[in-house]
Amino acid sequence: MAISLNHVVCFTKDNEASAKQFADVMGLTIDGYEGFDNKFVKVGVNEESAIFFQKVEENYPLQHLAFEVDGDTFNLVMDRMLEQKLSFGNSPTNTTNQQTDHPFAERGLFWFQDGCLFELMTDAKE
Repeated sequence: MAISLNHVVCFTKDNEASAKQFADVMGLTIDGYEGFDNKFVKVGVNEESAIFFQKVEENYPLQHLAFEVDGDTFNLVMDRMLEQKLSFGNSPTNTTNQQTDHPFAERGLFWFQDGCLFELMTDAKE
């Protein structure tokens, strides 16, 4: 059997708002609710994988999710981020410099959102 990633869980203070913002930026939609008591807000990333946003009241560790996309998708995401006036940066230690030079890809960016550090990159360097 081949292994495929089904889902990951992002712990957030506001699962509804975090799921909506992530979906809006990435050009995706909220796919409903899952889990006991519908505690997860589901955003499908592709045919196989989803992110479940779960509200938690306690402190939780920083989470990091990285996505590789084609150049056109990268441009669309950047346009949405600029339109929504969201900060991004070229490093996990600088998520606000609005730059896209990336150490492992031709272009990439990081943005921090409610306990999750998201990374988007395109045209990986060989």
